[in-house]
Amino acid sequence: MRALWLVLGARQVRWGAVVGTGKAARWESWGCVDVPGDPQVSRPSLMAALAGLPATPFADAAPNTPLHVWLADPWVAMDLVPWSDGFLREASAMALARSHLMAQGYEVHGADRVRLDDAPMGLPRLAVAYPGEVLAWLEDHARAWSLRLRSVRVASLACWSVFGRNASVPMLAVLHDEALVIMGAPGSRVRGAHLAEWHAVPLDGGARIDPTGAPSSDSDVVQQLAHGWRRLALRFPQWASTTDLPLLDGRLGDPRRTEWPAPFVSMKTRMASTGELDPSLGDVLVGLVDAAPPHALDAVSDRRPRKAVLVPLAVGLCLGLLLLGSMAGSRARLTASIEASVAQHSQPAALSVPANPLTKQELARIPAVNQAIRQLNLPVHALLHSLEPPQDLRVAVLSVDSVGRGGPSRQSSSVRIVAQAPSSADMMRYVAFVSGRRPFTGAYLRKHEWVDGATEKQVRFTLEATWNN
Repeated sequence: MRALWLVLGARQVRWGAVVGTGKAARWESWGCVDVPGDPQVSRPSLMAALAGLPATPFADAAPNTPLHVWLADPWVAMDLVPWSDGFLREASAMALARSHLMAQGYEVHGADRVRLDDAPMGLPRLAVAYPGEVLAWLEDHARAWSLRLRSVRVASLACWSVFGRNASVPMLAVLHDEALVIMGAPGSRVRGAHLAEWHAVPLDGGARIDPTGAPSSDSDVVQQLAHGWRRLALRFPQWASTTDLPLLDGRLGDPRRTEWPAPFVSMKTRMASTGELDPSLGDVLVGLVDAAPPHALDAVSDRRPRKAVLVPLAVGLCLGLLLLGSMAGSRARLTASIEASVAQHSQPAALSVPANPLTKQELARIPAVNQAIRQLNLPVHALLHSLEPPQDLRVAVLSVDSVGRGGPSRQSSSVRIVAQAPSSADMMRYVAFVSGRRPFTGAYLRKHEWVDGATEKQVRFTLEATWNN
């Protein structure tokens, strides 16, 4: 027994263990309880299901065995937050993440634990708010069961950790009982080291499996997936031309489909797994124990070094500092000797004076000339075409200006866009839309303010987008 798993699905809670190593590693399910309540998932229904677990569900486990938790996407609040200068400070970054999730309609409580991914500067960051009462229950019961709570992972992000980061899968879709999650970089053939886009498509319960174990009919599943894909392609045109999108069936129950409507194809896995869960999902649980490193979005991941390695690490650091000091002294002596030798044989050289030095008036005109050249080289038609929002996005572009640079010309330039939208949600969607459009390589929000429109207040905002020559 290598690790224990508590799987908190949208309609069932299951527990079991990963046993064996290498290709013989497999998932074993030990029991399950149903999540009570109406078709709409809610926090009280999940807490009621957790209260229905046996007093000792992991009675056969040795003390201090790692306990991992799989949390279905409907139980958390998660969305991409457009880049802002507030991300440069931790306190303001958490406040921005909370306000953005609440603006998207999520229920975020004060005790909820918010995590932000480690996306590069200037790119949107994925924010996750874990329910505080669920985390408190897990931590208390892990101590009562004498287990070590090692990780709490969101289902879609766990799948991406195994198949996106550790395999050549640029795009991935995960099917839940309540939603379809699509993530990755559309049109990319590069290994998915960074999660560029994340979208949750509601399925209105069409893929749900009821407590009796009877799945929805194949026609319902196909219809819901096809309808959800059309909605996604309409809102985000960059996904419209996607083909062969791998889909992992994350529902709890049997049987499973192997044929999906275009552009979805069944996820092919090579790891061995058995048990009551879908084999693909079992592969994810095994892969997370085997290869997935701690992630910034993990709710309780412990990244601190173990005490057993602290002393060797300190000794190695001291020895390294001593070696660096010795090398610095030797280098200083060698440099002084070379400078003395050069000084004996060198003669002062005459200062070179430009033949025609520029006057102060000419130097003052150089920035203006460079700015005029930059504006003449601006690909106006291509940029304006890329800034045109889709039909369902109510945004009006007011002005587009090039941004001057003080240094020499480079391969990338920037434009400053002033636009107006009826809501902050449309504003943030437009920033994310521009960030993914060619020839733009990134975009971030600089400022926004509410102004009086013709019939209602509207938000006027300024974003800066970088485009590649």
